[in-house]
Amino acid sequence: NRAKGKTFSKIVFTTLGDILHIDHEDNTTTKGTLQQADGRIAKIFNCALDLMVDTICELETLGIPIEYIYCSGNHDRNTGYYLVKALEMYFRKDTQIIFDVSPKPQKAFSYGVNLIGLCHGDMPKKNLGEWLQKSYRKEFGKSRFAEVHCGHLHSESVKENCGVLIKNLPAICENSFWESQQGYSSERGVMCFVWDKQKGLRET
Repeated sequence: NRAKGKTFSKIVFTTLGDILHIDHEDNTTTKGTLQQADGRIAKIFNCALDLMVDTICELETLGIPIEYIYCSGNHDRNTGYYLVKALEMYFRKDTQIIFDVSPKPQKAFSYGVNLIGLCHGDMPKKNLGEWLQKSYRKEFGKSRFAEVHCGHLHSESVKENCGVLIKNLPAICENSFWESQQGYSSERGVMCFVWDKQKGLRET
């Protein structure tokens, strides 16, 4: 509804990892950490694929070119990749959307004076800003505003690191039993950002 009446040149749609939460039939992560999962992994996979297809189809009703960028999480390095590869195949004849499903753990895109880094966020905190400068030196040098978006912590926060804004974004999922037992609580949500090529971030 907030997009009505506005003109956009493109939509960048990204998921920041751990869509499936588990990577194995025994409800464990890629490294073998036990997780609580409400269902079998095949059922979870099918539900997640339906959700992603429906989300992209909803975005396509805006009639704007879409770029989907995949970032892997630390819970589902394998199944997460299978999921987005299946998604890419589903839309393979659709000219309105392009996919970046490469397994590269950190990615970024430029839009005018904006450089936006994307990663799951499961790396040493001191590296969260540095990797964008080192891996995208040319783009960083041309940018006026630089941000890194992360999903690992499931809660919203903003801080600065090496001249880069580090934004941890909220998650859409419910708290797990462990998170609830430990007293962790955060607002669920999906965040969208509107950037202008010359003025930077205009709306959240």
